[in-house]
Amino acid sequence: MKLTALASAILAVVHGALALPAKAPALDITLSQVNNTRIKAVVKNTGSEKITFVHLNFFNDSSPVKKVSLYRNATEVEFTGIKQRLRSDGLSNEALTTLAPGATYEDEFDIASTANLTQGGPITVHTQGFVPVTTNNKIAGYIPYSSNELKLEVDAAKAAAVGASIKPLDRRTKITSSCTGDRAGVLNTALRNAASIASKAADAASSGSSTLFAEYFKDTSGNIRSNVAARLKAVASEASSNGGGSTTYYCSDPYGYCDSNVLAYTLPSTNEVVNCELFYTLQGVTNDCHGQDQATTIIHEFTHAPGVYPPGTEDLGYGYSAATALSANDALNNADSYALFANAVNLNCQGQTGGQPWGQTGGQTMWDGNYQPGQTEPETEAMWDGNYQPGQTEPDTMTMWDGNYQPGQTEPDTMTMWDDNYQPGQTEPETQTTWYGFYRA
Repeated sequence: MKLTALASAILAVVHGALALPAKAPALDITLSQVNNTRIKAVVKNTGSEKITFVHLNFFNDSSPVKKVSLYRNATEVEFTGIKQRLRSDGLSNEALTTLAPGATYEDEFDIASTANLTQGGPITVHTQGFVPVTTNNKIAGYIPYSSNELKLEVDAAKAAAVGASIKPLDRRTKITSSCTGDRAGVLNTALRNAASIASKAADAASSGSSTLFAEYFKDTSGNIRSNVAARLKAVASEASSNGGGSTTYYCSDPYGYCDSNVLAYTLPSTNEVVNCELFYTLQGVTNDCHGQDQATTIIHEFTHAPGVYPPGTEDLGYGYSAATALSANDALNNADSYALFANAVNLNCQGQTGGQPWGQTGGQTMWDGNYQPGQTEPETEAMWDGNYQPGQTEPDTMTMWDGNYQPGQTEPDTMTMWDDNYQPGQTEPETQTTWYGFYRA
């Protein structure tokens, strides 16, 4: 049967109108009590697509990391485990979990192993935040997660019988005897760099660009800027303390919690910082916006330590995408927000998603070495399909595009990164923090 041109057009419109956007990716956490302080978490992919994410610093991590927050009478109970900084690229498969739509996995853990619950009584358990998602074993974005509130009545005697995950060490010196030879030199240089970068970032937080500050901390009011500046000044002071500060630093792992994906970690309850082997493979100071290096790893870890500036920060959003999606209050409490802001100030980054600062030739990690302002695609880019040709403005297959994607389409039908004034045919957002700061529609 033949259709007239008008009928074909009507069918096309109807088809487009009936098309539904894909359900946004997210993880739902269901917490339940196994017995006393032992908790079970069921992690479910509530989105419509398969996702691969980093489960370190999250459920399924065997290290004593912070999986949940505990509250007694609306006051958070001190966490006595570790807070890790992870590598952003080259993650091992053992660090990743893949979940199909609707799929779940379970993790059991004892909250008394990373918190002093010997007082007993009512405790409320809850968690929320962002978990990094990966492409080709590299952190490429984030998805949110949240849980129910679980109320417990803790038996004090049973909680006291649970062994602490971290056993205290003799901390007689600030920079420990593990820091000798080459590693002592590497650490001392990294501390000097961290002090310089943190001090520069503190000045920028106090009186620098409000646009750059807002990119990381959202709110540019005086008290917020003062708070950020004060923490960064404290970090700079700690890094330049020459062993007389509040933290104890290990150049190798005395507790055994480093692995091939962990750069360093902090024990906030004792103000101890530990470098992992991976730390020594980093550049001292990176030339890439939002890249990882030794200096900003120290900044990240020192913000975790309440002895440097109380209270210590959390890991609420890891990496640029997640950190810049946080609210102002959460950004103030997020370690990576400070490390990323310090990196951006040091390199004069202006809103791009990676690579060298704008104004330099080439060097943008998402773009090839021949990048020119105004170029609309990379010549080589892992997110593009194998049939990419120079001049192509979209992939043949791309998970960020909606289900009605057609070859030649230059934008999604529904896409959360686009601004409210999006029009069909528009090939870029009108406002988008990952675009160059001088972008105009």
